Amino acid sequence: MKWVTIQTFTYAHEAYIAQSKLESFGIETFLQDELTTQIIPVYSYATGGVKLQVHEQDVEKALKILEL
Repeated sequence: MKWVTIQTFTYAHEAYIAQSKLESFGIETFLQDELTTQIIPVYSYATGGVKLQVHEQDVEKALKILEL
């Protein structure tokens, strides 16, 4: 399955909120570059931030949930 980035965050703790919300609805998530930005926060800008990803087939549902 292909992972798709649906939202980016400067800091991991911001991404955890959205991740928890999606997972409470049964949507599997992945946070790309999460650890890199925690270890060296300045790298968040270089890597494009923490990327919240979901499976391709869950994109529409995930975006609707995050709008709530």
